[in-house]
Amino acid sequence: MATRQRKPKTALAINTAPVPGDPHVRHGLFGNGHTGVEYLTRSTPSDKLAVTFSHYGHLDLSLPGFAEDFLLKRGYDVLTLKCNINNWFQDFSAEELQTIVRQLPAYEEVIAYGSSMGGYAAIYFSAALNARTCIALSPQYSIDPRIVPFEGRWLEDAKRISFTHAELANMVKQSQTTYYVLYDPATQDKQHVDLMLAASNRVIPVQVPFSGHPSGLVLQEMGLLADTFDNLVRGRVPDLKAKMREGRSKSASYLYALAQKCLSKGHHRTAEGLIAKASEITDRPDIILGYSRILLQQGKVGSALESLNKAWPQLQGDPHLIAYRAHLQHLNGDLDAAFRSFDEAIRKDNQCLAFYTGERLMFREAVRNYENEKRLLKAALARARAELAMRQGQGGQYSRSLLVAFALAPLLILAILAAVAIIFRLV
Repeated sequence: MATRQRKPKTALAINTAPVPGDPHVRHGLFGNGHTGVEYLTRSTPSDKLAVTFSHYGHLDLSLPGFAEDFLLKRGYDVLTLKCNINNWFQDFSAEELQTIVRQLPAYEEVIAYGSSMGGYAAIYFSAALNARTCIALSPQYSIDPRIVPFEGRWLEDAKRISFTHAELANMVKQSQTTYYVLYDPATQDKQHVDLMLAASNRVIPVQVPFSGHPSGLVLQEMGLLADTFDNLVRGRVPDLKAKMREGRSKSASYLYALAQKCLSKGHHRTAEGLIAKASEITDRPDIILGYSRILLQQGKVGSALESLNKAWPQLQGDPHLIAYRAHLQHLNGDLDAAFRSFDEAIRKDNQCLAFYTGERLMFREAVRNYENEKRLLKAALARARAELAMRQGQGGQYSRSLLVAFALAPLLILAILAAVAIIFRLV
């Protein structure tokens, strides 16, 4: 292969600190405070360029971009777009990307690749890249409520985003790219894919059953992602269903998604067994939390709390999960721990009415239990007095200290409960 001369960086380029241990050459080409663009080249020239887009939650611009190593090992140079806020790249335009790409050498093959938020961007920018192929894992058509009123997963993000992009259908219609869209048809992602299919016949749906969102994680856990990618860039759609059936025991994500399907059909025991298997092969907090909730539904409170505690080091910052833990502790009979957990949840989010309500209900139950204990104590004391009178009638007698103890016991219990209430600021 002939050696190609790389174009020098223009005034648009910015300095990028090298990544420790990175054997590739990394060029910083763009940065606007939220979105950064880096260009990675191999030690030997390549005629293939992969353009990748970071997924939701990848908010550190100093970290490698999406699938960098995966693509470099497959002989691609990589242009990677990253952002430090989840804004679906709305602060970056197709024209800006075209300006950046014009700085690069000409490539015989250009592909776009991304997952979820990055999958949306891969589709949106493919026309500007003149990409031959786009591979999008569980992408969104949009998260703008005006365009996709059915989408509620990212409403809080949508509220703060200023949407600047044209509608995705307009970008797809003007493109010669072949779009492979991988998704789980049992999730809300299907509604997004249906909108894409209505926009262009160049969109090819690839169903990944029981993969949840995003679908790429299940394929990775099963060892199928690389083969799927290689087939798609060659224009072949693999038969994933058969391969996934063979590898499902390797994927916690697949087992978890299958369990959710069982739950929706009322098969709780089957769902419990599937999530139990999933929790054995992963320490992902979302799966362990799901297992805890299924156990609670089955009335296995102690096991639900034990499962939650297993993932607690990764979960403990969320006040709603702290309140859920308090609920389990309460049901498990550990009232002191439950009060402490509710107190911690309120300190972290003192505007959430549900926390105060839960704590008050628990205190009322404690008071009711005390009232029941007090009634039982009064009955026992009456019985003791009757027995004492009977014994005295028979010439027997009780000591003064024992009589005083009988009299003071209810007051002592009341004093203890009052102290607990004051400590936990319940009165």
